[in-house]
Amino acid sequence: MAFTQNEKFLSRRRILIVCAASLLGVLAVAALGFVRGRTNRLVASTFSPPIAVVPMAPQNKTDDDAIEAEIVTVRPTGFEPAAITRPRGDFLLVINNRSGLEEVNWRLDRETGGNLVEVRIAGGKLRSGNFEDLVPGSYVLTEANHPDWICRITITSR
Repeated sequence: MAFTQNEKFLSRRRILIVCAASLLGVLAVAALGFVRGRTNRLVASTFSPPIAVVPMAPQNKTDDDAIEAEIVTVRPTGFEPAAITRPRGDFLLVINNRSGLEEVNWRLDRETGGNLVEVRIAGGKLRSGNFEDLVPGSYVLTEANHPDWICRITITSR
């Protein structure tokens, strides 16, 4: 059976259309996979796990009172900031683990001696928090395995 010139043209055209449609489908699936993977990485890097708060609630707070927070980040070089000065009153001390260590053991001591708080951030958690109401004075935040990592906290009388 012989094809006419017009039938050969239509046959080639159909083949081109099918190939083009197949190629577009493959590209669409690949693009969707790329966008979805990028979105998952973005979400994972933007949001940290919830704060693990040690159950110490501030006393005598009303609904109108705002809770203040001091955020300290543990980096491979130590604590940032290296010093905090704030007035006496309840506050949330938040420690962000960006050190690259799987486990961080931080502790808060009076500078004159006496341990107040010890917390272990382990298992891939990136954050911990404690409510504090420290009396005026000087305090030292340290990491158990890195004694040169220090953040000095000074509490004023108001």
